[in-house]
Formats: sequence, C-alpha cells, structure tokens
Amino acid sequence: MSEKGLTTIALKKINRSKIYQYIYRSKLTSKLQIVQDLQMGLSTVSQNLNLLENEGLIEKNGYFDSTGGRKANAIQIVSDFRISIGVGILKNMFHITAIDLYGNTVYTDTITLTYSNTAAYYQQITDKVKDFIDKNQYPENKILGVSIATQGITSPDNTTVIYGNIMNNTGMRLKDFSRHLPYPCHLEHDSKSAAFLELWNHPELDSAVVLLLNRNLGGAIITNHQIHQGRSMHSGTIEHICVNPDGPLCYCGNRGCLETYCSANSLEQASGMTIKEFFPLLREKKSPQLIQIIQGSSLYRLQTIADIRKCPGNDNAHGIIYIGFLHHVRIVRGNYILLLCFHNLFSFQTHSGACLKNHSCNLPQIVTHILQKAFFKHTPS
Repeated sequence: MSEKGLTTIALKKINRSKIYQYIYRSKLTSKLQIVQDLQMGLSTVSQNLNLLENEGLIEKNGYFDSTGGRKANAIQIVSDFRISIGVGILKNMFHITAIDLYGNTVYTDTITLTYSNTAAYYQQITDKVKDFIDKNQYPENKILGVSIATQGITSPDNTTVIYGNIMNNTGMRLKDFSRHLPYPCHLEHDSKSAAFLELWNHPELDSAVVLLLNRNLGGAIITNHQIHQGRSMHSGTIEHICVNPDGPLCYCGNRGCLETYCSANSLEQASGMTIKEFFPLLREKKSPQLIQIIQGSSLYRLQTIADIRKCPGNDNAHGIIYIGFLHHVRIVRGNYILLLCFHNLFSFQTHSGACLKNHSCNLPQIVTHILQKAFFKHTPS
C-alpha cells in the first residue's frame, strides 16, 4: 500500500477517535454541534457517525428542541458497550461490582466468604465473576478487564501482596485469579483503588489525601494527578502514624497507630456497639461517652513523628505530607471515603532515619476535627 494510502487510513482513524471522544465527553450532542466544535466537514462527521452507529459504539436517543428547522437527533455513546468488573476482597466477604464506560454501576453484590489462601477460595471468587457474565449473556470481548482490590500492600508490578497482616494474605498472587479468567486482570491495594475512584470522579484534582474509613483505616496520596506509590509501595499508609506510643497494639506490631483509634473495628471495640448503632448516636451528640471516644486521640499531642520510621517500609519518612480541608464524603459499598485537599495545615518530615520535630503539629486533633466534620455536618454523597 502506498504512503498516501497509509496516511489516509491514519487520518480516518484519528477523525473517528476524535468524534467518539467528543461524544463521550459531551454525554449528549448533535451532528451539527460536532461539526462546529471539531471544525470538521459535515460529510466527514456524517460518515463517521454512521460507522460508529453500525459498530454499536453510539446510538440516537431522542431529539433536541427545534430552533426553527428539523429537530436534531440527540447522539450518545452506548455506555455499556464495554464493562469493567471490580472485586473487593475483605477478610470475611467480597464485593463484586460491574461498571459501564462512564463508571456507572450496572451490577453489585456482596458474598460472605472467609479468606483463605487456597485454590478453592480463588475458584469461588472467579466462578462468581463468570456466573455474572454468563447470567447477563455478555460476550467475552465486552469485558474490558477485572480489577481485584484487597487489604494488603502490593508489589511494584502489582502481581503479589507483599504485606498483608490484616487478612494474613501476604503472598496472594494475581495469577491465583487470572488463571481462571480469560480477561486482563489487575491487583491493587484497596486504599489506592479508592483514590483511583476519586481521580475518576474528580479529574481536576492535583493533590489530595484519601482516607478510607473501612473496617480498618486506610489512606492514599494523590499528587500530580496520580496515585503516589512510594519506593516500596507503602506511600499513604496514614493509618500507621503513631499518635500515642503507649496506645493499643496495632496489627503492624506497633502501639498507638491511628488505626487503633479511628477504624471501624477500634470504634466498635471502644464503644461496645456496632458501627450502625455508634454513628447515629454520635451525630445526635447525646452520649458523652461516644464523644469522648471519637475525641480520644486528641488527648495525645504529636511532638515527634519518629515512630513513623517503625512502620513497615513507610515511605512517608522521606518527604513532606500536607493534609488540608475536607472536600467531600462519599459512601462506596458501605465504606466512608473522605477526600482531603492539600492545604498546608501541617507537615512532617524525616530524612534518612533522622527525625525532624514539628512541635506545632497536632495530627490527632486535626484528624478528630475531620471526623467530626464528616460525621456531624456532612450528608454522605
């Protein structure tokens, strides 16, 4: 084929992609609007719209109001032309969710199943994924991929859990799942998965900290529009900042980590009631005992963050962390996700194992303030 022929084919592909991406971003548009905004010829746009519609990528959905002539067709993408599947693994259950090209949920389910590092366990999870696909009669090429989120730090190549004390899943491998599924698969730390969700919903975010209020506390850092991983994938483990060296024993082996004060498990243990009972009473402010529990960590002033160095592989010891105002509260599968935008309210830093003290920093008080704003003043969205 001649060079001119290759150039023509390439140009057609570029135009086709531009038109599809424009429709995707616009959600609903018309042929004339595409012509005007992309500055393409009417015949080029018409030809590509016909191709996209014949391939099942776009569809017409009613008409726009008339401005004097014929009503224009309202054009949109077929949002479920491809779907992605997410599996969230916890100690005694797992969630399965399918989303369309806009990230809208088309299916979700929760299955009770205690984790065990056995072939039978992984087979049960992947069988459930395949059952969903078969039930909806989705062809194999409709599935973009399957992402598995778990409580555990993953290796840099996201193939293995290298630290998983909560579930005792250290050594969990991506191939334990992928060998049973004919789709692209990905393994990710659940806190970083929550951060990816926030970037999806808020692509304008430049820098932020995500706190995941799961059964256990989790965190992730967004910087430069990306999830910060750290040199050994431990970046964002805010849950292991020590707020009281003499506090309760944490699963990481240290005492007084933020996890031991702010996770759902620790709140239930301290209050003697379930989270479903705890937070309604807390919002009503009718129980001094509960107020004292939620504010308990503010009794300990953070004079030094030397204990951060004790956390397993913590990369936060080699940079400055800034946490700022509460952006919003979101509930995903019953878990609270708090998005905090960087605002220089406090900072800490250590270098090569040498601790730098910051006596003006009171992390527990700030976290308590954030939690109070989240659970007293905000309606989850």
